[in-house]
Amino acid sequence: MYSITTYGNGEILKGVFDAIAICLNAQSGTLYIPLIRISMIVGGLWAALYAIYGDYMKAINSWLVPMTVIMQLLFVPQVSVWIIDPVSRYHAKVDHVPYGLAMVASRISTIGHEITKQVEKVFVLPDDLKYQRTGTVFASNLLQQAKTFRITNEDLADNMRQFVGQCVAYDALLGRKYTIEELRHSDDIWRLVSMHASPVRSFVWRDIKKDHQPPAKPSIITCKEGVAKFNHAWKRELNTSATIFGKKIFGKNSYLNPRTELLQHLPLAYEALANMSKSAQDILKQNMMIYAVVDGLEHKSTSLGNAPNFAVRRAYLQQRSNYETLGAMAAETLPTMKAVLEAIAYGAFLFIVPLAVLPFGWTFLKNWVQVLFWLQTWAPLYAILNYIMTLAARSKSISALSVSNELGVTIASSVGLANVNADIAAMTGYLAMSIPFLCVAIIKGVSSFVSVPGILSGVTQSVAASAASEAATGNYSFGNVSDGNIQSSNTNMLSHSRAASYRTGSFQQADGRTDVTTTASGQQILNVAGSNVPVSVNLAETQSSQLSKQASNSYQKGISQSESSAISMADSLNSSVELSNHLSNNKQLHSQFGDNKTIEQTKALNKSAQIVKKFGDDNNLNAVQSAQMLAAANASVGV
Repeated sequence: MYSITTYGNGEILKGVFDAIAICLNAQSGTLYIPLIRISMIVGGLWAALYAIYGDYMKAINSWLVPMTVIMQLLFVPQVSVWIIDPVSRYHAKVDHVPYGLAMVASRISTIGHEITKQVEKVFVLPDDLKYQRTGTVFASNLLQQAKTFRITNEDLADNMRQFVGQCVAYDALLGRKYTIEELRHSDDIWRLVSMHASPVRSFVWRDIKKDHQPPAKPSIITCKEGVAKFNHAWKRELNTSATIFGKKIFGKNSYLNPRTELLQHLPLAYEALANMSKSAQDILKQNMMIYAVVDGLEHKSTSLGNAPNFAVRRAYLQQRSNYETLGAMAAETLPTMKAVLEAIAYGAFLFIVPLAVLPFGWTFLKNWVQVLFWLQTWAPLYAILNYIMTLAARSKSISALSVSNELGVTIASSVGLANVNADIAAMTGYLAMSIPFLCVAIIKGVSSFVSVPGILSGVTQSVAASAASEAATGNYSFGNVSDGNIQSSNTNMLSHSRAASYRTGSFQQADGRTDVTTTASGQQILNVAGSNVPVSVNLAETQSSQLSKQASNSYQKGISQSESSAISMADSLNSSVELSNHLSNNKQLHSQFGDNKTIEQTKALNKSAQIVKKFGDDNNLNAVQSAQMLAAANASVGV
């Protein structure tokens, strides 16, 4: 049984060894036998040619004997291998691994692991902060991450924000129970504010929402009652936060309990770097209260109408830009790069199989072993770097705490402590970039290490040169952002412009003829350009001119006809008046003639009636019969 030790990313090696075992498995694999056959054919052909035209003993010594020994001792036997990762507690077993790969990798990784352990026995650190347990400058990384510790439950965080704004802020401003300076330099903020909570002043409290229940209605309680509610909620919140931040720091790992790991390493890190002897819960609560006080006071200031204090928040959360950027990249990428290179080196065993059975194939095997030794020398040097930078972090952390309260982290020292350890972690990651080159120098020679100082000082030199150039020329540039700029064939001369310009909220699009402006409200303004030549050929203008002329003529003609109509109307009115007078005279004449005619008719009728009556009386007839007979007689006479 063989074991291979790796620091981080043990799952990668597990997958690589599984793939190698499948490819080279003599019973079920498909790659092993073809590779061996091809290599033996090439080697046998070379040996035959060399025996014919040269020394046949050299062919035997250079190919036949090494090929037989290498094949029978290194490649044919199969064993089981354990992949062990002491950082993540990962371990897994892989079967059917070629003996040569298992033996060489196990021996070399064991040598590297033992050297690392011996180095860390000499360079003494707390056991759980050694490189082989937690990686490079884990304590500084943990202290840097502590500035992100905050209350994770939103209801409780809002209650704390209200509590700080209504209870803590006014008590600190009044200065009767505690002053602002005492609040800034207190190593146990919650103990300070809870012991002096006002029984009169009040704030808005909302009960913490439980699963599958509607949100509780807010209520107004006194500050002293709020302290009792917070004390009841602290235990659950600390457990939940420890789990959340543990996953953030240690990642998701089935072999680790993130909450347990955080609670175990947090007091060790603070004790090693800052000489603090406090429990993990106290450290976690203090960092939560630091963030809560900063957040609550800023929220209170904003609610009173002040602008958000971005400077304070930026000072609290700021990170270094130069070395931290490169250092953080190195700290993240170098361990992963080592694991990847180590996995590639083990995976290269697939090519070592055919190359090793070639004539002089032992040289390929030797180079492969050197690569494995190069990778295993990284860990001891990382351990030494971890020790040196942890001591530097301890000194600087104690100095950062000395400005406020050496017994613990305070509001006044939290920013400095986080920045110090951020610098240490960044510098460590940046210096770790030299370790691969140093390991090459150990394996290959010092000449490979010559370029390392230039690489490490490149950032400092470039920054210093840029700053010196700005100071000498007087040209300073801050916060400029330029993206995707393209300029070509530009010529500018003697251009002066002092006109202020301010444009916002609009969008312009022009294709040479049509200009479209889209306003901030979404409306569009369209302008269409036209040709301006000596001869106008604009149909619209011509039609407009003709229509205007016709309209003018029609208007003048209408005016003339209107005047003629007025004269005709006056003549008609005069004629109407004369006609009216004439008709009036005629009516009088007609009336007199009608009256005379009526009198004559009346007289004739009376006379006829007398004749009818007289004829009736004479003939003993009534008026109707008399009239009928007279009428008949009159008709007969007429005929």
